[in-house]
Amino acid sequence: MAVVILLAGCEKLGDEDPDLDRSSTPRPAVLFDQVHSRRHSPLAVLGRDDYKYNTVQGYGLLVEYLKELGFDHRFHHEGRITAKVLSRADIYVLGLMDNEKPPLAPEEIEAIVEFVQAGGGLLVVVDHTNVYDSAQLANTLLG
Repeated sequence: MAVVILLAGCEKLGDEDPDLDRSSTPRPAVLFDQVHSRRHSPLAVLGRDDYKYNTVQGYGLLVEYLKELGFDHRFHHEGRITAKVLSRADIYVLGLMDNEKPPLAPEEIEAIVEFVQAGGGLLVVVDHTNVYDSAQLANTLLG
């Protein structure tokens, strides 16, 4: 799996004030798109004797790592990606897209581009083999 990372406007880790009381400060939020990419679970974590496809090929450890770094995570399960949906996040994650899921509509692409231009982060997961047409589908956004 190849990963394209475009992060903009995110605080650099380690640059925060060590005396900052994080309990009263909102945690940065990562939004996982489950409408356009649901084949690989962001919640499944590979276990010692686990060979299930969505766990072996998933990115559940990313969610665990982000939690350790102080990020909240949210999931978008239905409907289009809009500016309102993206306003709940600091980083938008578009996992491995799938030809069995709806492609990004032009309005969704516009909302994502505007989100990134305004300082939001974007993580797009694609596969170098174009499995499930993932690269071709992601290129409509990244093109």
